[in-house]
Amino acid sequence: MILYTKTISSVPKTWIYKPQDYLGPDTIAVEQSDIGQRVIIDSSLRSAYVGIWTTPYQVAPEQFVIVTLAPGEVAEFTRTYRFSTDGSVLQDCTGDRIINANDLSALCSAWLSEPGTTNWDSSCDLSADDRIDNKDVAALGQVWAHGAAGPAPAAYWPLDETAGMVAADGVGSYDGSLAGFAAGDSQWVTARVGGGLEFDGIDDYVEIEGYPGVCGRNSRAVLAWIKTRGTPTIRLPVVAWGQNQPGAYWLIEVDEDQRLRLSCGPGFISANEQQVGDGDWHHVAVVLDPVDPDRPLVSDVLLYVDGKRRTIYRIEEAEINTGCIENVRIGATHNPADNTFAGTADEVAIFDVTATPTAVREAYLK
Repeated sequence: MILYTKTISSVPKTWIYKPQDYLGPDTIAVEQSDIGQRVIIDSSLRSAYVGIWTTPYQVAPEQFVIVTLAPGEVAEFTRTYRFSTDGSVLQDCTGDRIINANDLSALCSAWLSEPGTTNWDSSCDLSADDRIDNKDVAALGQVWAHGAAGPAPAAYWPLDETAGMVAADGVGSYDGSLAGFAAGDSQWVTARVGGGLEFDGIDDYVEIEGYPGVCGRNSRAVLAWIKTRGTPTIRLPVVAWGQNQPGAYWLIEVDEDQRLRLSCGPGFISANEQQVGDGDWHHVAVVLDPVDPDRPLVSDVLLYVDGKRRTIYRIEEAEINTGCIENVRIGATHNPADNTFAGTADEVAIFDVTATPTAVREAYLK
């Protein structure tokens, strides 16, 4: 696996050469992360190198091959292109859940605005880059006349209870049992969206009995609102499941640097930029969207904070194959005696499919 994560913008071309001893898959994937578009290229003939040609408005990856033939000799090879796009409707400007001329009019009214300017309209910032420009027009055009669509969660805990020791599943039968919480109902508090659940950081967590989460190599996504208690100096688990063995578990946490992190044993990935352990409310999303569905990797994990995809801070590559042994836990690892979440959680959702950038942003803006 060669992971090239440099952002390419407005340069003629970038050359990527493989090490001479590289024997891994001969696949190239190029992604436009702002709007969730991806092209994956596979060739039956191994490439010598890859060129990525770019302009301010397009990108064209090319695999260069070397073919040596004797007179009269014939060689055949195939090259396959797979295109992946965000199939959901972006947050529309007018809130009527359909993209039409009304949204275009609103976008034009906010043209070239930025946060703090008089004509700024955050709902028209479809590319989530804090500027209304041609990126937003392009995003609007992709879904013109479409109605809103998005994946439904496999399990969803709004945490809006005001009493009791049960966190109800809002879409199914995976209710959670509160463990470690003191008698009384002081743990049910006002949160980011309605009510929420406050964890004391000592022994509080929620056990989702009979629900092992999303197992194996399957695509998935976890979304939640979290607010840490102060600025933590140790890792705080948010959601965990799987099997407590290297490579077989799925653990979302706030790390000791207050960054969003996904761990699966020997592999991990943490987000750069926006910290989530600063005592303020943050919407977090961890999405597994593999280039090769038969071999998902840590580098296929996308991290979002407050509706925006974040770049990689640190990564240790590994294959993902999550076990189906442990129950899903909110606020604890596979061993709750290790450490638990300290703060408040709200709107926790698990998807058994990839959540698109649009779906993540809509959850943040809800």
